Amino acid sequence: MLFDLNIKNFGKLEDAKIRIGRFTVFAGPNNTGKSYVSKLLYSLFNAMNVDLVAVWLDELAKPILRELRMAERILASSSDIFSSSGIFPSLPDIQQMQGYVQQMRSNIRDMKGIVTIQADYYESYEEISDTLVSDYLQLIDKSEELKKTYDIFEQELEKFLQLYDDDIFGRRLERLVVEIKNLKLKKGIDKLHEEISTKDHVDSIITLGLEYKTRQNLIMNFQTPDLSLLRNKQDKNAAIDITGIGEFEITEGGQIKFSVSITGLQLLQAYPKVIYLESPLYWKLKDALESPILDPNFHSSREELTGVPGYFYELASALRRKPTNGVAFPSLLEKLTGEDALNGKIEISEHGELVFQENGQALPLPLVAMGVANLGILALLIERKIIDKETCIFIDEPEARLHPAWQVVMAETLFALSQQGVNVVIATHSVDILKWLEVHVKEKPEDEKLIALNHFTPQGVKSHDEDFEAKMVAIKESLIQPFADLHLKGLIL
Repeated sequence: MLFDLNIKNFGKLEDAKIRIGRFTVFAGPNNTGKSYVSKLLYSLFNAMNVDLVAVWLDELAKPILRELRMAERILASSSDIFSSSGIFPSLPDIQQMQGYVQQMRSNIRDMKGIVTIQADYYESYEEISDTLVSDYLQLIDKSEELKKTYDIFEQELEKFLQLYDDDIFGRRLERLVVEIKNLKLKKGIDKLHEEISTKDHVDSIITLGLEYKTRQNLIMNFQTPDLSLLRNKQDKNAAIDITGIGEFEITEGGQIKFSVSITGLQLLQAYPKVIYLESPLYWKLKDALESPILDPNFHSSREELTGVPGYFYELASALRRKPTNGVAFPSLLEKLTGEDALNGKIEISEHGELVFQENGQALPLPLVAMGVANLGILALLIERKIIDKETCIFIDEPEARLHPAWQVVMAETLFALSQQGVNVVIATHSVDILKWLEVHVKEKPEDEKLIALNHFTPQGVKSHDEDFEAKMVAIKESLIQPFADLHLKGLIL
């Protein structure tokens, strides 16, 4: 994987050109935009590796399903009130209304079942186009059924209201009907039908799905409801151009506007697994952070902010799946879990908890050192084949809580992964990791072609036209300057 990323007016970056390669390094001081770019790229890569047609349909169906839930609550509440009053102990009419709501749910479920296009369909543009033509005829029919069901539902509500003359009972019925008709159910159904009836080109559907999914990802990964805040200057759009793949903007109001080619999607879908690793603290608190969303009674919008980025939950979900057979990188796993590093490994207990196995003893992860959690999670991902060939992994501060010897182990492992087909992107200000990389290139100059080194500064990203050695010197100088200043001060004192 090799391409240029051109960024304007995003985060700390006013105008930057960034190189992405097999082993990509964002290096420089804090608060220079390294994490912003990492989260941006993860959000984009993740969005490009899902069923974008299903995302498009899901986005259209989401407001309808929300209003149907409200209608169910209103009808259920009314049923309870009327039954307890003794005025109308048998409620076949309300039950009939509830049946229509269920039928509308069923219509949407059928529509989602029709859309079965997966990401690997994009390998054949003709195949996805032909499939959509066939699916569209069914989707249009199902959207017509949904409209008809709602029309009957609305007509029956009016008939229902006219059946009863009792003043008190009639007023209650009137409030019920008004509450339901005030819902935006008809608006959502009309919009869905219009979108399905008018979208006749696969590119437009994929682009819309990509815009919806990217927006969701950015909201959840940056934990901000207003994406316009990600812009450097509020009077200009943020513009991101990935050479050969596509470009998009974040506009005023936080809207996403995408332009992408099928060929561009194919390039990134060659790397179907995309993962993001950040602070090991999340993994020490995994059970507490996951417990609400694993509760069967928990209902949350995908855009509800919890303070925990979406990429943590996505990776935690991947860990809950049954592992596939075999390990892609057994020698690296052995190195991480052996005597020269962890001398143990993180495992998942039968209850889904993370424990550290060392010398026959299992310790809950909250009781082990942060450095063990950091290196151990990487080993666990390798062991469970979540990190595999053609995976793309983003790691923010891989050096977090690791002493220098283990930082070297981390650097060696990540670079070895990149040599074996994994795309690695790290954001770091570790002199130890950078020094290891510098020494490695001196030992094996041919490996320099795998590395895309990017120097982040408070003034922006330095040009990547500089050669590797000059760039490395500049990066190290910026990182060790505080130590050098203190060293000189100590000599004077």
